[in-house]
Amino acid sequence: MKTSIGKRIGSGILALAITASMYVGGSVSVFAGDTLPYLGDSAKGENQPYQHGYRGEDLLAWSPETDPYAELLRAQIPLQNRNTAFAATQADPNLSAAPEYFTLTGDYGNAFFDSYSYTNEFSQHVFNFWQYVDYYGSWHGMPTEEVPESLYNAEGERNGTSDWTKRTFEFGLVNLPNAGYTNAAHKNGALSLGCIFQPRAYQDYTVLLTQDEDGTYPYAKKLTEIAKYYGFDGYFFNMEGRSINSADSAKLKDMFAQMREDGMYIQWYTASSSFSGNTAGYLTSATTEDTENAVQRANSVFLDYGWSSSSLQNSANTAASYGLDPFKAVFGGIEAGGNRWNNNYDRFLNGDGEMIASIVSLGTDFVQTGFYESTMQREEDNYQWIAFERERMWWTGPSGDPTEAKTVSQAGKTDIDASSGSFKGVAQYIAERSVVSGDTFVTNFNTGHGLEYVVNGQLSGNSEWSNIIIQDILPTWQWWIESDGSKLSADFDYGSKYRKTLTNGTESAFGFDLVGAYNGGSSLVLYGTVDAENFIHLYKSNLDVNNASKMDVTFKKTSDDSAALKLGVIFKDDPDTVVKLDIANSSAKSEEWVTSTVDLSAYAGKEIAAFGLVVDGEASDYQINIGQMKYTSGEAIVPAAPTGLTIDKAYDTGEMVVSWDMASYDEVKQYNIYAVKDGKEIFLGGTYDQIFYIKNVEEAIAEADKIIVDSVAVSPDDVHANAGDTVDFDAAVTGTEEKAGYLTIVLKAVSADGTESKGAVAEHNYNDAASNVKVTAEDGRLNVTWEGGEADVVVTTSCEAQPRTWTASGNNGCTVNVASGAEADGARYTMEITTAAGVTTTYDGRLDDSYCIPYDGRLIDNKATNQNNSFIAPVACKDWYKLGYTYTTTDGQTVSDSYTRGTKSHSELNNDWSVFQSLPSNLESLTVTLTDYAGNVSVPVAVSLPIAVGVTAPQDSAQAGTSLQLSATVKNYEITDQVVWSMSGAKSSATILSENGLLTVAEDEGASSITVTATSVEDSTKSGSKSITILPAYAVYPNSGSVYKGETTQFVVQYKGTDLPTSDYTWSVAPRYSWSTLAGGTSISEDGLLTVDSNENVYGGLIVTATSKENTDLSYSTGVFSIATALSISAESNRAYYGDTVTFIANYKGEADNAENYTWSVNSEKSTIANGVLTIAKDETATRLTVTATKSGTSLSATSSVSVSSPLAISSSTSTVTAGKTMQFGLTWRGSTADASQAAWSVSGATSSDTVIGSGGMLTVGADETSTKITVQAEREGFSVSKEITVEIPVNIDGCVSIGATIIGSSGRGNSGETQEMALDGKEETKWCHSGNTGWLAIDLGDTYTINRWRTVHGEKGDKEPGFNTEKFALEVLKDPNASASDLASSSYLSNKDNWTEIEFVDNSSAQAMVVDHTLAEAVTGRYFRLRIDDSCINQYTAVRIHEFQLYGEKAASGASAMRAVPAPDDLSDAVKATDNATVLYATTKSDQSTDELPAKAFDGNESTKWCPGGNAYEAQMIIDLGKTYDIYKCDLTHAGISESQARNTRDFTVDVLKTTPTAEQLADQAWLTDDANWESIVSYTNNQQSRTSDTFDTPVTGRYFRLNVTNGDSSAQWRSTRIFEWSLTGYEAQDTPVKPSVPQEVTWTVEGAASADTKIDENGTLTIGLDETAETLTVRATSVADPTKSGTAVVHVTAIDKAALKAAIDEAESLNADDYTPSTWSALTDALADANDVYSGKTTQDEVDAAATALNDAIDALAQKADTTALEAAIGEADALNEDDYTPSTWAGLDEPLADAKAVLADPEATQDEVDAAAAALNDAIDALAEKADTSALEALVETAGKEDLTQYTEESASAISKALADAKAVLADPDASQDMVDTAYDALQNALNAAEKKPAVDPEKPEKPAPDTGDYTPILVPVIFTLVAVILAAGIYLFVRHGKKKND
Repeated sequence: MKTSIGKRIGSGILALAITASMYVGGSVSVFAGDTLPYLGDSAKGENQPYQHGYRGEDLLAWSPETDPYAELLRAQIPLQNRNTAFAATQADPNLSAAPEYFTLTGDYGNAFFDSYSYTNEFSQHVFNFWQYVDYYGSWHGMPTEEVPESLYNAEGERNGTSDWTKRTFEFGLVNLPNAGYTNAAHKNGALSLGCIFQPRAYQDYTVLLTQDEDGTYPYAKKLTEIAKYYGFDGYFFNMEGRSINSADSAKLKDMFAQMREDGMYIQWYTASSSFSGNTAGYLTSATTEDTENAVQRANSVFLDYGWSSSSLQNSANTAASYGLDPFKAVFGGIEAGGNRWNNNYDRFLNGDGEMIASIVSLGTDFVQTGFYESTMQREEDNYQWIAFERERMWWTGPSGDPTEAKTVSQAGKTDIDASSGSFKGVAQYIAERSVVSGDTFVTNFNTGHGLEYVVNGQLSGNSEWSNIIIQDILPTWQWWIESDGSKLSADFDYGSKYRKTLTNGTESAFGFDLVGAYNGGSSLVLYGTVDAENFIHLYKSNLDVNNASKMDVTFKKTSDDSAALKLGVIFKDDPDTVVKLDIANSSAKSEEWVTSTVDLSAYAGKEIAAFGLVVDGEASDYQINIGQMKYTSGEAIVPAAPTGLTIDKAYDTGEMVVSWDMASYDEVKQYNIYAVKDGKEIFLGGTYDQIFYIKNVEEAIAEADKIIVDSVAVSPDDVHANAGDTVDFDAAVTGTEEKAGYLTIVLKAVSADGTESKGAVAEHNYNDAASNVKVTAEDGRLNVTWEGGEADVVVTTSCEAQPRTWTASGNNGCTVNVASGAEADGARYTMEITTAAGVTTTYDGRLDDSYCIPYDGRLIDNKATNQNNSFIAPVACKDWYKLGYTYTTTDGQTVSDSYTRGTKSHSELNNDWSVFQSLPSNLESLTVTLTDYAGNVSVPVAVSLPIAVGVTAPQDSAQAGTSLQLSATVKNYEITDQVVWSMSGAKSSATILSENGLLTVAEDEGASSITVTATSVEDSTKSGSKSITILPAYAVYPNSGSVYKGETTQFVVQYKGTDLPTSDYTWSVAPRYSWSTLAGGTSISEDGLLTVDSNENVYGGLIVTATSKENTDLSYSTGVFSIATALSISAESNRAYYGDTVTFIANYKGEADNAENYTWSVNSEKSTIANGVLTIAKDETATRLTVTATKSGTSLSATSSVSVSSPLAISSSTSTVTAGKTMQFGLTWRGSTADASQAAWSVSGATSSDTVIGSGGMLTVGADETSTKITVQAEREGFSVSKEITVEIPVNIDGCVSIGATIIGSSGRGNSGETQEMALDGKEETKWCHSGNTGWLAIDLGDTYTINRWRTVHGEKGDKEPGFNTEKFALEVLKDPNASASDLASSSYLSNKDNWTEIEFVDNSSAQAMVVDHTLAEAVTGRYFRLRIDDSCINQYTAVRIHEFQLYGEKAASGASAMRAVPAPDDLSDAVKATDNATVLYATTKSDQSTDELPAKAFDGNESTKWCPGGNAYEAQMIIDLGKTYDIYKCDLTHAGISESQARNTRDFTVDVLKTTPTAEQLADQAWLTDDANWESIVSYTNNQQSRTSDTFDTPVTGRYFRLNVTNGDSSAQWRSTRIFEWSLTGYEAQDTPVKPSVPQEVTWTVEGAASADTKIDENGTLTIGLDETAETLTVRATSVADPTKSGTAVVHVTAIDKAALKAAIDEAESLNADDYTPSTWSALTDALADANDVYSGKTTQDEVDAAATALNDAIDALAQKADTTALEAAIGEADALNEDDYTPSTWAGLDEPLADAKAVLADPEATQDEVDAAAAALNDAIDALAEKADTSALEALVETAGKEDLTQYTEESASAISKALADAKAVLADPDASQDMVDTAYDALQNALNAAEKKPAVDPEKPEKPAPDTGDYTPILVPVIFTLVAVILAAGIYLFVRHGKKKND
């Protein structure tokens, strides 16, 4: 980022963003968190994948196939969703969740050099505070792909002689985020971004702005492709130090839009501290007037650091005015690494204390790990506690509590190299985020690194490690603890190896006992005083609770007190309440890990918004470690076992690459890789990916043949059985069968709740493989040696789009003929050495590099760097190191120069700002030569020159009011030399320039100069200009250009060149500078005559002014008028060569003077001068000669110099060459490049006869050269020149067994950067150094070796003087080869000379040798060796200085290695036919194919059907998908001969397996599917005659996609085609592949606890329980035959034969009376009782006893008692007594059937009581239902009376009513079943009709009678009515009386 230099220096830091460095006391040191390459075991593995930077020029050619290690550096974890903000559970509920945080930071310690996704170094920085981060941006450059590690000079940094920040190597323009960090960011819901950083040395970012014809940006598309492949989310564009013109600005905006549309997140660095309308266009095309219809460009902007609160508010307001969310768009920049604890985040707050915009900080890793930067302590494990504390101070805050805002000093944290400042922590400004959601969550509090690795509380890996990919979701708050009393402390506990060294260097204890992890590398520890309840807030969450929800808490309490632990839960619906739930057994001290379950089902339906732990009780020194918290809501999630596990590469270095089929992240969260040794699983690493690099497996290789039985499991393990039963048992013996030299890899998938799957297994055999592989590369061949006998060697180029392959074979060695020269050029390759046993060892290397690709660039006008005619970087030559060039100009100049890649060369600010400089515009020729990193020099390339335009004029000035003709010359054109003229700088509109270059200057022109430009018509980017000085119309001129001291000169005023009268002006003279003064005699007269004092010494010259007397406002002045020197001399050339003559000319008062008038001299004893002619001696040695001339008769003298040199010169691109390499020398003769063959070449000082130099200047240094200095000499025409060359002699360390050996003790670890490990790193530049005159270094070779040679390198190597070499020293071997571990860890034991045997003593006091290399007189065998130093130094500067301690030999008992696939099972009886469910992806089809012969017919299991593509398809393919990955052991095909002619059998065909896992797009691409290059043949037949072919594989073919490829279907004469009747592949699903059992499964079976002799178990595990067995419990035991000490048991609960129930049933039956029951049921009981007595008295099983008892009880229950018929008989008697005539016919008819039934039941002896009761009830119901006949006499009388009525006398209505009632009554009388109610009702209705009848009035036909008045007398009507009613009532009464009497009698 751009910050002023003054600001940086003022703050004590000089740092330019990435180029950060610190200067303290004049010494340099690494800045901040930057780490150097690790040493010892943590050093980069020989084949360890690491990242590199990318040049923009290389991007378009990028592909995963060509990028080294690409597949091993991908991030695969998808971005996880974060929970919606919930303020109530925030540490500060008032914080808005809208402001975001972007951390631009390094990864594992800002790993510029070797950035790994994971490695074996605890001290790597692992970020722990993702909860405050929304975006992670990779902020460090990385060297580009080909940069040699030798350029890093890390050793120089360590020893204080170098500063890597001045790096002389190239960093990439594009740098990708570390894959491990991307995975961790995604796991926590944060985006991960790469970085595009410019400036970068000699790299032009504008190449990214290249457009295709359609306007799209191909580089942007490629950047997106790279991001998506590597799994990150976008880019941070750091655009500083380079100007952006308007055209490029527009392109950049469009490029942003394209990338954003393609899914990239873009943040852009403005290099400005404000966001305004001028810069808004980089984010959006919106305007303040139209924010809706906008194109989105970059997502956000990084404001440079100089903003204030008010300017930040203005920026936020601007963003809002363009429709942008200020918190999403505007990020205020904070220079964390520079200002550290002085950063004041309050600047982000407005007047109301609210955030204005979002935050982006640069270099927080500098803060976290940037302590004690001069001593590199940040690399040491025991200082990591400081890094952890500083990181927590930055994010949580110095207080360590997010709810407490304190500065460093207020928190008392200045003791950890933290300065006091105003910083209070990010948590005070940014609300915490969380991804903890759903119904499952687990954490082991694993921070992602450790000093060991633990699985379920058991040690699984004993080495340090770092791998942020497997970091758990860490606590949201670190640490937020609430208590009314003393607050507990919290930390991460890394176990017993964890150390704490204080700032004063002393070791200190932590405040807790070191317990370590339960899973991973760390656990959470709570410790301190408990005097009140503590609530430790841990996680912000959104967890769903259901009926099965629970929290498992695994803990280990080490303190002995009563304080108890509880789960504290905060539910979303009540965020102010902490629900406290007991954790069982948490108050008791525990030696082991304890898991307790908290049931949460009572809270089903709620959401957990946060949770933590509660500690309550009392304790003075409380400690509890929390190893795991697991929240689940159902059964354990057991993932499927991984499939496709393959060992891809196995190196003899112990490195390995394994791969497998990766499941979805929804199913699997992690894969754990183990090795099995001694029956234990050794953790090798974890990831979420489909491939994994293992750095070292050597300690996991089995050392001896052994069978290790872990357990024997019997199933079923708990069973209930009865006496007499048989039970089958199985036994499974688990464990391992280990073979010496074998490695067993186990891969397990891990689900969301942490459950591991069953393991997939792959074996790797080191016994039968090539080992000790050595490869030397020569041009055109690789010389390979190995141990392991006969082997085939295959060499395949890697990182090439079209790999090339070469093969060879040999016995322990061979030569592989490979590409040479330009075709080799150091290409990467993978070599596979496969021995006769079929096992393969991998070796990765590079072909010979003896060629440098020539320059392929051109010259451009680079507007980004403001350079014209400048180079562009080479593209084809990716490994170029130096660009040398020579050019000539049109004026005869020849210039040679060079650029070194990545290094500044022309006074730039730093290396990053280096640019290719402008070359002259008048180039005549240009030649470029490249030198690559290997020292190869390319052929020179003549570079095409760009069009050059020159502008000339007859004079450099023009007077106002005149014209001047200019001319243009165009060079290097191809089409036209025409130009377009233009001018700039004119002030008068009357000044014009014609199209032909005629400049007409107006008389009033006020400009002092005008620039005239001619632009090429052919190339408008090329132009030339000339500046014309404009002379005013009025001007003051002297008569001479200068004046000599003591003389005069006349000045005049001219108008357009005409002199005006001097008397019209007032004249004055003044010094040029006001602070200077004139001598007293210097003056000017009133007529303009200037007189100069003879002693005038004014500085800078004079200025003469003339002021008009007529108008004093008009005055004119000269320019600077010089006081001239009277005498000078000059050479005709300022450069000459030895043997030349050079003429000097004397100039007196501006005129050439006769040389004879001078005395001449030269400062040389060899060269001479006479009369001005200098003769340079041929043997002159001076490089500059100075000539002096003194004028005769005066004291005047003058001097002049000329540079002189030999006319002969030689050059080379470097002064160093490696033995065995070549170096090209160039020849220059008299300043011009000459043919090297024109000189005679020689070389001296060499010791090798192969060190020669050819006539063309090519130096070849012999591979056996031992001299470190040689001299190359060239001679021509009597001249000779030489150049000393340094020869680097490669140290041959073949056979060295001590490199990287384990140091078990020493006299001192060594100075910082000079540690003991450096004596064993194989690098002579490094050393082990500590003060003192004596010392010792003891090492463990890791195995027993026979040593025959030892070699030591001493102090002179680094200190350059023999006096620093060790004087006296010895080699020793430990006497006791079986020394105990405690002895080997004891310094007193190792330092005791008596425990060692001296092998050889060296007295080096006389020889003072730097290198002591001795072959031992007698080889010595041992494992532990010691270098003893008796006298450390020959001079007085005593210190141990050992650059290398090397032992040579071989293993005493060798163990080889190899890769072994899963072996074939003994039989395939349980295998499956994988093709049964195959899907055909493609099959050849002809137009005439029959629908009965489709591809599916090949898989229908019917040999009478077939697949036939159609006519003439004798070349055909079928490609199938098995649906899942299988291990295939057998391939069967049935051909046409099975039912047709044998001539139709398939002749030539292969069965192939797909080489790689395809994408969906590839599977849909027919061309890709049928491309042979994608397939590997597993079966191949030529001219097959068989009708059936069957092939089995000793080792399985693992795959999912297979192809049948027929190249000759049949040989028949007619209808040739392909006919496949059946095709089957047989094997097992990959996860179920039957591996040879890990251990033998044989067991012996026994049964324990039996009482019966008949209770036995056979050899197959079948238990027979005796019928008379009385034991309640039996124990079945299976004992391993392989290890009889291991057995497993099952419990059998036995139930004896029980006859009590049967006896009770018999007794009950015998007590019954036959007379009480029906005959049939009693008969059944009699039979059952007889059977029961038989069983009871016999020997039967429990089942038989139970069955007899059941049958008897059933018979008893079925007994039917005889019925009581009394009631039935009474009912029958009653019915028989009734008279049919008394009842209605219908009811009497209902009595017949019940009566008959009742009599039938009464007559049935088997009738049951129920049947009798039912018959009686039915009969009584029928009797009750009888209806008596009705009395109709009254009705009959009334009917008779009514029938006599004359209805005509009544009204029509009355007559109708009577008629109806009468009819109804008659109907009732006619119904024999009419009831009395019906009769009575009819009677009432008729009587009522009569009573209500109304007679018609009597009317005279002629004279109607007048109606009589109503008198109220109704007697005539009522009397008959009353009589009628009385009659009816009497009749009814009589009827009722009679019926009542009858019923009573009944």
